[in-house]
Amino acid sequence: MKKPLPFLAAAGGLLLGLSANAQAEELGAGWSLSSNVAITSNYLLRGGSESDEDPAIQGGFDLDHASGFYIGTWGSSVVLGEDATEIDFYAGYAFEFAPGLSLDLGAVAYTYYPAGDSDDEELYAGIASSFGELDYDFYLYSNSEPDITGELNLAHPIGAGVSALGQLGFVEPDDDNGDYIYYAVGASYTYQTLDFSVMWTDTDESGSDDQFAVMVSRSF
Repeated sequence: MKKPLPFLAAAGGLLLGLSANAQAEELGAGWSLSSNVAITSNYLLRGGSESDEDPAIQGGFDLDHASGFYIGTWGSSVVLGEDATEIDFYAGYAFEFAPGLSLDLGAVAYTYYPAGDSDDEELYAGIASSFGELDYDFYLYSNSEPDITGELNLAHPIGAGVSALGQLGFVEPDDDNGDYIYYAVGASYTYQTLDFSVMWTDTDESGSDDQFAVMVSRSF
């Protein structure tokens, strides 16, 4: 299990390792290295667009140990009022604490260049399991404010390489001002070495605009 990525960035695997294309290079001593790259028409996160509805190029590297420890980095081109690049750094520990039930604990630092005033850090804890063919995970995030975010992700195979995706989350700021619920539905399709994903998302905030994105990604 890896650090939770934005929903569409993880749509091929939905944080649960569902992608048939996920690969890793064995480095020895229990360590393995994997990478991913994606192009999306719109960088979506927690019900909104991080790229001002513009396309984004994304990718990352993950270094995993057989014990469950992992570190990694993930980046995206993004617009935050001005041109900027997001680079995230994360580390954590994922393990199975009961049959079919996994726990993921970690921390992530979000950095933005050159807009460094938007940098942030979050601690996260997640649980993942399955019910029949339905795979799901639920994550809680907390930053230094502390603002709390909770997110449920669902994936269910339909057949012929297609999976249906769903997401429901909430953001609760420390001052209780500006809290909202977000939701998303989508689908992913695996073809040879590529994962294709589509997603629609919105929030319950008054005046919010729904967002749509298409992504193609590959893991190495």
